[in-house]
Parts: sequence; C-alpha cells; structure tokens
Amino acid sequence: MVEKSLSLVRKETDRWFFFSRLKNPLWIQPLAERVCFQSPPKAIHLPDNSVLYPFWPEFQYLKNVCVDASEKVIELVLQLPKMENPTVCDDILDIALQLSGEQSARLKSKILECADVKIEFSGHKYSDLLIRWTAENQISAALELSKTLVRFDPDPQAKEKKESRKKRVRSIEISLSSLLTPSPRFDGWEYREIMNKGVRPLAEKEPWTVARILIDATASMIRMTMHPEDMDETEGTKRYEIFSDRALDGADYTYMDSDSKWCLVQAMKFGCEKVFEKSPGFIDLLNKRLCKQRWKVFRYLREHLYMLYPNEQTKPWIRELILSYKNYDGKYPYPYHFQKMIRSACEHFGAGLLSEEERKRIFEAICNSRSQKNARKRMGERFTEERFKKDQLLLLRPFTSMLFGEYLSYFQELEDEFEEKKISDKDYLRFRLYGGKVKQRSPKPQEELAKMADEDLLVFINEWNDNHYDEKEPLVDINIEALAREFGSVFKKFIMPNLERLKFWMENREQIRRPIYVRNMVDAMHEQVKSKNFDKLDKWLSFCEWVLSCYDQSVKKVAKDGQKYKRSDELEEDMEYNPRWAVGDFIETCFKKEVDAPISHRKSLARLLEMLCTQFDWGLDQGKLLHSNLMDEAIDNIRSSGLKTLVKFGFWIQRHDEKAKVPEVTSILERRFDLAMERPLTLPEYAMLGAEYPRIYFLDQTWAEEHKLNFFPKDKRKEWLSAFGSFLHWHQPYLPVFEFLREEFVFALENLKDMEKDNSARQSLIDVIGQKLFTYYLWGVYPLSEEESLIARYYQETETTKEQWKSLFTWIGFVLQNHDGNMEKKLLDRFKEFFEWRLNARKIAELEEFFLWMEAECLEAEWRLDACSRVLDFIDSGEVKDSDDSGRVFKALRGLRGMLGRQTTKVVECFAKMTDIAIKNNLTYIYIPSDDAKAILKAGLGSKDEIVIENAKRAQKNLLEMGRFEFLNLDE
Repeated sequence: MVEKSLSLVRKETDRWFFFSRLKNPLWIQPLAERVCFQSPPKAIHLPDNSVLYPFWPEFQYLKNVCVDASEKVIELVLQLPKMENPTVCDDILDIALQLSGEQSARLKSKILECADVKIEFSGHKYSDLLIRWTAENQISAALELSKTLVRFDPDPQAKEKKESRKKRVRSIEISLSSLLTPSPRFDGWEYREIMNKGVRPLAEKEPWTVARILIDATASMIRMTMHPEDMDETEGTKRYEIFSDRALDGADYTYMDSDSKWCLVQAMKFGCEKVFEKSPGFIDLLNKRLCKQRWKVFRYLREHLYMLYPNEQTKPWIRELILSYKNYDGKYPYPYHFQKMIRSACEHFGAGLLSEEERKRIFEAICNSRSQKNARKRMGERFTEERFKKDQLLLLRPFTSMLFGEYLSYFQELEDEFEEKKISDKDYLRFRLYGGKVKQRSPKPQEELAKMADEDLLVFINEWNDNHYDEKEPLVDINIEALAREFGSVFKKFIMPNLERLKFWMENREQIRRPIYVRNMVDAMHEQVKSKNFDKLDKWLSFCEWVLSCYDQSVKKVAKDGQKYKRSDELEEDMEYNPRWAVGDFIETCFKKEVDAPISHRKSLARLLEMLCTQFDWGLDQGKLLHSNLMDEAIDNIRSSGLKTLVKFGFWIQRHDEKAKVPEVTSILERRFDLAMERPLTLPEYAMLGAEYPRIYFLDQTWAEEHKLNFFPKDKRKEWLSAFGSFLHWHQPYLPVFEFLREEFVFALENLKDMEKDNSARQSLIDVIGQKLFTYYLWGVYPLSEEESLIARYYQETETTKEQWKSLFTWIGFVLQNHDGNMEKKLLDRFKEFFEWRLNARKIAELEEFFLWMEAECLEAEWRLDACSRVLDFIDSGEVKDSDDSGRVFKALRGLRGMLGRQTTKVVECFAKMTDIAIKNNLTYIYIPSDDAKAILKAGLGSKDEIVIENAKRAQKNLLEMGRFEFLNLDE
C-alpha cells in the first residue's frame, strides 16, 4: 500500500495533498525506510538574483504525527543535514512547539542551526519556544538559543561603504551613507517579541548569565556600527556613539521599541537590574564587566544602576564617578543619568557620601565667579544672565541634600527665581527624542506684524534671517517661510484695504529683498480675484507686470553667473517661492468660468501672457530638466505652462464673444515659432503645444492648419516626437482633427522605431497610436483590411514585435467591460468583425487576451460563448506552444459564471475545454478562481442534460489530475 501510494504522488501538488492529510503514525517507519525524510529541498537561486525557498511536503506528515510518534520524529529531525531553507526551519520550530519542553530541548542542535539561517517570518515562534523552555526549566537550552537570537550581524555593505568613505575628507565630513548599519536576523517587531516575551522571562530565572549575554551583544552591535579606524580614536568614538543619554529610558518613548538596537539596550538594562535584585553575589562581576566597556551607553547604565541601588557595595563606585567628573565649572551640563545618580546617592547617604572638603571643592568649581566669565566667552551672543543662572541651578540641584552655608543660600535664591519654570530632570537631556509633526512659526505673530509701521515692517522682513528651532518647543521651526505667510496675511487683511498703506508698498516694492514676500503679495491679490473682487484689478495687473519685468532680469543674471539657489537667497526659481509662478497662477484664475474676469482687461492680460511665454526660464533654457516625462516637465516650468494658460486666454475671449478672433494667441505663438528668437522652443514646450493643438484648432482652424508644420516639424525628429506623442496621449479622438492630421498618423506608422525608443511617455506611444487608430476604425473612417486602412497598416508595421497586438486586444477588452448600457449595433458589428479578423490571423498571444471580453455585457451572451469556444479550440489545436502563458484561459471564469443561468450548456462546455488545455500543457500551478469553478461544476453536475453532465465530470476529472483536490468536494 505504501509503494502504491508513493507511486501515485509524483507531482508536487499531489505530494502536498497526500502528506499534509496523512495523520496515521504507523506510516512513519515505512516512509523513513524509503528515505522520504532525508533530503529537504534546498534554496533555489534564480537568474534575477532572487531566491526561492520550496516547501517540503513530506515534512508536513512529521508535523502531523510528532505528538503520537515523538521519539521517531526527534530521531529523524536530528538526522537532517545542515539547514539552508528557512521554510524547513519553520517546520522544525512547529514540531518543537508541539513537544514538551524536555523533548523539544533535544532538538536544540537543529534549532540552533535554524537560528543561524536568516528567517524573516519565524521570530514569534522563537519567543514561544523560549517561553516554553524557561517555564519547563530547560534553562541551558534557552540560554544557548538566546545567545544566537539576540546578536546582530555586520552590515552586508560594509566593504562598499568603506570604499565610499575613503573618497571623503574624514576630518570635515563623514557621509551618512557610509555609516554602518548592523541588523538582527529578524525585523523590528519580531525582535521585540523575542526580547520582551522570550529573553526577559529568562532573565528572571538566570539574571547574571542573561545580562552577560546582552552586554556582549550590545558591545558587539555598537562595534559593528563603526569603521575600525574610528574605534582607535577617542574623538571618533564619541562622534559616532549611536545612543543618546535617553537610551535607557524607553518608558516615555515606547515608539522607539520598534528599533531593534533600542530593544537590545532596554533588555540589557532589565537583565542588569535583575542581577541587583536577585543575584547580589554577581553584582561585583557585573560592575567589572560594565567598566571594561568603552561605549557611553555602558556608563549610562552604571549610573542608572547606582541610582536605583545606592548601598555600601555601590558607594565607592558612586564616589569614584562623582570625584572624577571634570566639568563642574559648567562647560558641559551633567549627563542625564549622572545627575540622577548624584541626587539618589546624596539623599541616601547624606553627608557620609563625601567629606566636607570634597563637597567644598565641587561647589567652588560650580559657583566660582570665573564661571560666568567663561560662560560669556563660550556662549558669545547667546549668553544671557538668565541662562547662566539656570545652568548654575542645574549644577547645584543634584547636591541639594548636601549643600551647606553660602552654597545652600545661593541655591535657594536661584530656586526661588526659577520657581515658576519648574526645573526637572528633562532639563539635563543633551539629546532629546521627540515625536510628532514639525510646525512652522513666524518670529512675530500676525497681530504684532500688523501693528508695526510700514517702514519698520519692511526693514524687519528684509533683515530677519535667523531660522531656528524653538528651544522650549523643539518641534517648532521658526523660519522665513512662516514669516512670509504671516506677512501675506497682514498684507491681505490690513494693507490692501488701506489706500495709504497700500500706496507705500506699491511705491517701495523694489526695496523688498526676498522674492518669497513678493510671492505672498501676489497670492493675496490672487485671493481677491478668486472672490471676484475686481475693483483694484488694474493695480494688481500692473504689479504683476512689474514682477515679471523685475524678476526676469534677475533670473538671467543669476543663471549667467552660475550661482546656486538657496532657500534664503534673494532670488528663488523654485515654484514655491518664485513670484513669477504666482503671477502665472493669478492670470490662469482670471480665465476660469467661475471667476471670469472682465473682458476690459484683455490687453493687460495679453501683455502679461506674452512676457510669461517668451521670457527666460531657468529649467528650460539651462536644460535642467527634472522629469523623464516631457509633459510633467512642461507643467513644472513657467514658460511652457504659460502656453497652456495662453490657450485658456483664447477661450476666455470667445466665451465673451463666440465669433471673436484671438490674434493675441496666434501672434504670441508665431513669436515662439520664429527661428530668430533668442530662446527657441524646447522639447517640453513642443510637448505642451502638441497636447494643446486640438484646442488651438477650435480657436482658429485656419491658422492651426496653416501652422501645422510648426507644431509637428517632421524635419526635427525629437521635436516632432515630443509634440505628436503628447497629442496622442492627451487628446480624445476627434474626427475633424484626425482628417487634417491623417498624414501625421501615417508618418508615425513609418517611424514606429523612434516611438519604441522614446522613454519620455508614461505609456508606450505604439500602444496609444494603436488605440486611437482602432477607435477611428470603429467610427467607420476606414475598413479593416483594405489598402487605405490605417489599422491594417498598424498591424503590418508591428509584425516583428506582436506585443502591441496583445496590448491592443487587452485594451479593447477593458473598453467593452467598462461600457455601460446598450451599444449601437453598427459598433457591435465592428467589434465582432475585428474579432473574426484577428481569429483568422491565428496569433495565440493576442487571442488569449480575448477572455477579458467575456465580462462585456454589451456583447450578446451567446456570441461571447461561441467566440470563447472557437478560441479554446484554436488554443487546443496544438499551436499553444507559441504562447508564453496559456493559463490565461481561466481569466474567463468570472464571465462564464455570470452566464450560467442563461447558457449553462455552453458555459460548462467552455469550462471543460479550459481544463483540457490545462492538462495538455501541464498547467499545474495555474491560478483557478475556486468559487467560480465550483459554481460551474455544481451547475453542470446538477443538470438533467447528459452532455452537460459529461462535460462537468470531464472538467472535474481534469482538475483532480492536476492535483487540485479542492474540487473533490464542491460543498467545502
């Protein structure tokens, strides 16, 4: 029976089904004798450098019987060769978790091998295993496993980063990209589970050993973050210390627990605390081990432990730290844990901690008058009396219970002065952790700015340049951007309504040094226009003209000199700050239907548009393009986006007078086409003009026809491709424009190779032109196969690739699927005619995409099923070998299921043919929508028609032969 069963399960899916459901422990010995459990699958390295980790079906049986046949399962697992497949390691952990602690501990050697394999999905199982071993007193095994689990691996890119580092000047800058980043074998969440649920309970039972493991792991991890040359230099070690003085205080910043490095440090702290609580005999050894470590975090940890446990044993260690501290003169603030340790020790030991002479020496260093002089010299302009006194208070505060005489009086004076500010431990933090969103704030609030005289306000915005974070609220960024916004609000609310104040700013506009303030002034004017407040529109347009004139010249000078733009520079080309962008937005708003500025301003607006469309543009004229897509580039540059606004200007004119000519639009475009222009059209501008050509055609058909070659210059391939490519992407099919541009479509078909090479479009231009030509075929512009047919020409030109055929067939399927309601008969007939044409062409790759058509409700169900059956017959005819993925046939299942009630006979017949194809081509792993397939099978088997029943049985038999046993019971 065993031999027969094994002979029937040769395929992977059959083995998986058989062994996953086999639960009889009597099979284990005969299967073991037939070496079923000796050769776990190895990792498969694919050509694209990815790795596939196959499952081991036979091992599923061992998981099923490990409780009933534990001794034999343990024996078989221990005989396995060294692991490299994490899926097998995962199975071993599953077996261990089903056994008792004593039994699973016998698998320790294999589990340790598994722990050395980088697994990204089993961390929680290791923590569960540690919990079991700890609870069932398998402490030795748990400790060995913990040592492997907690350690970090070196940065795999260490060699490359070292080479990168050599190229930089170390004394000036070390690139962040060259810093080493070791990592554990698990992701942050799983590592945290191991630490919190597995290692910490173990530390309760074996604190000293666990603490020693964690100390060594932490030291090793920190060492891996540094290049060897840094570890030999004290300064280097300090510079790249990865933990701040808050590393041990995880309670207030639990979000940091997701960082594995912080999880390790928190666990180390916990383990060391347990040594003090439960193993006092090991405290001295623990202290010596911590003292040997050179990294700051271990000093922080010692100070933390001494703070928690001040006693006669720790007293000399505390005294040593206090007396060896060298910065009581206030040059540096106390380390966070150091001051907590001092305060705790002083309160516990009182005057017995330090002699009066020792205390006096410390207090003199703190209170010596030279401290203020040193502080003033050190802090420079940042020095204030208040800040100095606060530093003095912070230095004396930990010694409160030991102060005496004049030192106590001085401290009490300082404490009274700062009583309302509530000095706390957080004031000692040198590196603080904050969470939340950074907010921007102006150095002066809007109310205060509004009260300033205009002359003073102008001086203030010109001279203020002290970007910084608020000392009291570190997530608040006080900067120019926020000041500019507040200034803009003041300009809108208080200056614009006041004619005198407005006059001052209009007359002194050239005195404004930074363009960001001008930008906000334009934005304020923009808001007025949006609200359809046109009373001062003449003034606003005049101001905009000044902006374009002024900043155009400045931009040319900056670009010529090759200067680099900075946020605080006098000029910004970035759209967020450049007032020319604001002018462009302002003008565009004037033409919106909901705004509709008075036509009386036509002349002024035309003058502004001419400036926008012809002036220097840094991105376009210096070739500093930011996007691979030319239309994205056109939208993100001032001059090219101005061309789009120019077309809107033309429609704004004709909205006021349908018969009006738009000479301003055509004359500006003619200037841009002029080859003698200082700044010729760039590729993004051609892309914009190509996209806008149909709209320009509507504005002035005669002019658009006369200048067609200016828009689509065939003698300039790149320019033509930019313009016509954008035209294809951005225009909806429109018959009059097509008739006029038919030659361009023919030219495009002759130059498809250029379109294939173009990478500046989001979608293949060859695909797009095929979609457009198919649409014109549907409209009856040309037949399918005659000489004048452009769709036939398209298929001829794409004969060598054929990917476009497949793509077009797919696109047509989506068009049909998304069509709502009934479709005209003549259009349906053309879709069907196209299908027959392509079926006769007998190209399997595209016909496989027909199955998307099966959900097209606009096509008759009977026609769809008949077409589907014919396609399946063709695929089954033996030509399927040319296909890359004949399993696409099952994409039709949802459509077939939708036609069950009306066309059950045909539906079941088609489904049976699909399974025939799957069997013939050995499509074992193909995805088959289970619910749809079961519904079709049940309908077929429940039919009264023998032919339908026979087809359903054949389909079910085929599925079972494929190893798809989920179709054995259709009710599950």
